[in-house]
Amino acid sequence: MSVAFPACTLENQSAPPFSGPSEFALAIALSASPDQLPRDGISQSVITVTVRDASGAPVAGQRLSVSSSIGTVSERNIVTGNEGRATFAFVAPASGSVGNAAVISVVPVGSDGTNAPRTVLIQLTGGSNRTAPSADFDFLPTDPETGVAVRFDASTTTDENATCLDACTYTWNFGDGSTGTGRAVSHTYTSARTYTVTLTATDSTGSAGTKAKGVTVGAVAAPSVTLVVAPNPPLEDHPATFTATGTPASGHTIVGYAWTFGDGTTQSTTSRSVSKTYSSPGTYVASVTVTDDTGQTAATSLSFTIVSSGARFTFSPTDPKVNDTVRFDAASSTGPAGATITNYEWDFGDGNSTESSEATTSHSYTAARTYVARLTVTYSNGGTGTTTQEVEIAAAD
Repeated sequence: MSVAFPACTLENQSAPPFSGPSEFALAIALSASPDQLPRDGISQSVITVTVRDASGAPVAGQRLSVSSSIGTVSERNIVTGNEGRATFAFVAPASGSVGNAAVISVVPVGSDGTNAPRTVLIQLTGGSNRTAPSADFDFLPTDPETGVAVRFDASTTTDENATCLDACTYTWNFGDGSTGTGRAVSHTYTSARTYTVTLTATDSTGSAGTKAKGVTVGAVAAPSVTLVVAPNPPLEDHPATFTATGTPASGHTIVGYAWTFGDGTTQSTTSRSVSKTYSSPGTYVASVTVTDDTGQTAATSLSFTIVSSGARFTFSPTDPKVNDTVRFDAASSTGPAGATITNYEWDFGDGNSTESSEATTSHSYTAARTYVARLTVTYSNGGTGTTTQEVEIAAAD
């Protein structure tokens, strides 16, 4: 391709020293060989510049300034030889560059002040790439907190005036030293502050655009917890129910409870209540640690004393059958120091019950199965003690 410019009509002037011939009546022609290059960063085209005067004679010693709109040129300044000709090389831009043609400009250095550029175009092959992607993204929640996953979505990114979607690739810098890839990603922050999140979107030609947004992450208040036990005090050999009341920050939940019971045993639950039976009287310290949905924890402890229930009984025969008379004896029951037993209440486990001030009673069972007999004793100080035993009734011979 060549471009020739008609002779100028400016008034003739003398050229200053070392400036080369004046532009008066110059004709400048440019050609590129080849005039089409791949966008690969290495292919080259040779640009030839020919300068002639008004009579068509070659102009030697003409200085010219060289530039390109994209890619690179081997020389920034050239001077024509005896044939009025000068050459230089143009190197194609790398993949991903914006623009589908390179404009090579040559400006004569003269004294008439016009310095109008002469140009030649070199077409660039490969993916059409008029513009780099316009990266953009949204994130939810818009007011994230520590420990809560933030979803970043780059679906609003556009390229060549259309949404890019999966035609682009996406890389993320979350501002806390972490990175990610993909059009939609999630990230969780562990510290409360404002982070600069940067998205880089790259199209199929390798051209990239970036977008940065500030994401302010707030702190989530740690949960709190209280702990109670019932009955209080708990009784030896009877279930004690521990209940933890965990209070998370607004909008959050308690997701787990870790229990230690003070006797070397532990348990983990997702429920706020748990039962535990202690086999020996004494003072224990139970504790619970609650965990909220952000991973924050709170813990509390409770000191309590397991007291002897004082209620005990035996029954005979030990292998009773249907319709046998079973004798229950609570004479071994004791009261706490300074108290006596004033009442014995029996629940035979079959819907029948009785109570009296006597330590013994009798009962017959009419069906063969296992029953849970319960004794509750009442002390003179108003306290009570309870115990249970299984009574297995066999079928009659």
